Amino acid sequence: MARRPDNPRPGLLVIDKPQGLTSHDVVSRVRRLGHTRKVGHGGTLDPMATGVLVIGIGKATKLLTWVSGHSKEYLATIRFGIATNTDDAEGIATAAPGCVSLSEADLESVLAPLRGDIMQVPTTVSAIKVNGKRAYALARAGEDVELAARPVRISRLEVLAPPRLAEVPLDEAMAGEREACTPGPVRVVDVDVAVECSSGTYVRALARDAGAALGVGAHLTALRRTRVGAFPLEGALTLEELAEAVEAHSDPEAEPTLPLLPLGVAALSMFPALPLTQAEAGAFAHGQAPRRSRAQLAQWAAEAGAYLIHVSTDYVFDGTAHSPLSEEQPTAPLGVYGCTKRSGEEAIERSGCRYTILRTAWLYSSYGANFVKTMCRLQSERQELRVVFDQVGSPTWAGDLASFIYEFAERGALEKQGIYHYSNEGVCSWYDLAEAVRQLTGSSCKILPIRSAEYPTRAQRPAYSVLDKSRLKATFALELPHWQASLARCIAQLQSSPQK
Repeated sequence: MARRPDNPRPGLLVIDKPQGLTSHDVVSRVRRLGHTRKVGHGGTLDPMATGVLVIGIGKATKLLTWVSGHSKEYLATIRFGIATNTDDAEGIATAAPGCVSLSEADLESVLAPLRGDIMQVPTTVSAIKVNGKRAYALARAGEDVELAARPVRISRLEVLAPPRLAEVPLDEAMAGEREACTPGPVRVVDVDVAVECSSGTYVRALARDAGAALGVGAHLTALRRTRVGAFPLEGALTLEELAEAVEAHSDPEAEPTLPLLPLGVAALSMFPALPLTQAEAGAFAHGQAPRRSRAQLAQWAAEAGAYLIHVSTDYVFDGTAHSPLSEEQPTAPLGVYGCTKRSGEEAIERSGCRYTILRTAWLYSSYGANFVKTMCRLQSERQELRVVFDQVGSPTWAGDLASFIYEFAERGALEKQGIYHYSNEGVCSWYDLAEAVRQLTGSSCKILPIRSAEYPTRAQRPAYSVLDKSRLKATFALELPHWQASLARCIAQLQSSPQK
């Protein structure tokens, strides 16, 4: 058996997956060809599907999360008139009413609602986990599987050719034991479509939902992925071409050489580059981040085709409201800080770049300087503290916000552009927050409530900073943790690593 190195040369392969193989089968082939163990893929393709499958080798496997999060393009054929339990041609028919005709107007009427930002229920034979088990495993075991709808974006859903009438046989194997599926010829309509969509989209589910809307059922008979992010089908290698390339360029006495896209080149093809001046490059080499104004960053993002995520603040509001602040609430900053934050938002909106602005409030963490860390320190040093009670908001743990941003990018939700409000659930005053810190740390320090006028600050803080998170929760099907639960996690983190 050939030796498999533990540290293979890192890079990416773009494979044109053939029909009939699973994504895991392709990974196994690459392992054997490259004599290496560390191989993975970025985005599963079903056995029936063909086309772009990005393979990572060695350290490049760490890039695959970002690969799978990119948008994708497909060519597909939808067959109207028969529904299957897998939403594709490999399943058993669940209904076969047939489809004798399909006008362009009828077709457009069912496809139009499937474009743009939609909530999609994944197909039951997906890899999504339900109670720790894959949905497809439960479905194939005969269990009823209910999956929650998820936000996806369909940027393009275009009919490529006139619908084609056909008559297909429905044999006993495909009909199964369904009374509604009598074996015999069924009249169907086949439609070729092009799809561009966000990560997490199931093209099979688009076919299913279009067929259901027409009342005739539908499934996919063909699916070919033509692009994943920056990796198009052009230039992809078949497994046969890969094997030939390995044989042609490998030394029989050495480890096989795979025709890899180098790690650095792969990263540059996936992420835009920010040019640095010589001075900035020197500072960056010493751990200093390059400084750019929000307007400059937004302009660069627009020119580079990059996506900009900007964290803003409750200071863009004047704090005079008495109910949770929505994204449509008029802004009215009280001071210079709030004005600069709002001007940054406006510069991003004008830039033409793709962006998401996340307004948050009362942010704290176990790192850096913030209210919670200050309270922990002062309560350990003093017997009494005076804390403002007439300013209310929703404390937000930076760990929760960071996790959301990571998940946001990982799920390929970058098409969900606009302004969103993010904070933990619940409402309290600064006094309430200080008291909660005292209870969690077991401090004997006495907390006394005072009015804002008794504690003037250089930047006037809004008296009311409760953010309405309805848009964010609905768009991303998100449940936000309560501030008390997140505070307890932060305090535990601080107590385990007090040096932070």
